[in-house]
Amino acid sequence: MRNNDYELNDDHVKCQCLTFDESGKILGSCDSLFSTTKLSATTLNRKFPFLAGIISFLRDNSSRTEPLFFPQVELECNNYHSICDFTFMISKDALGVKRIIWMIYDNSIHFHHLIKNNTAPKVKISSLNF
Repeated sequence: MRNNDYELNDDHVKCQCLTFDESGKILGSCDSLFSTTKLSATTLNRKFPFLAGIISFLRDNSSRTEPLFFPQVELECNNYHSICDFTFMISKDALGVKRIIWMIYDNSIHFHHLIKNNTAPKVKISSLNF
């Protein structure tokens, strides 16, 4: 199927949602872009060291209503490589337990030719500032 001159198929999923607690333990993930089954809190923080800063910021600013947004971040995890937008939000369930929601939006459809040539504009994960 084609839409707006972009070929769409089920092989190209564009979004993944991860939920984790304040220690970085993954509570859930749709695993649509990459698998999180082998990622523990320790490996999650090791693989994505910027998450400690995100978690700390959201914990210290829990009254914040606006999500954190980071565009065009190079992401590589479990053989998945793309340029993505990251959105982070904090949520509380009915019992008051805080959860952090990480939405990953795959933008490779916009950067496909650049990713293929390894010339895509990108933000290094280690340089995320908030």
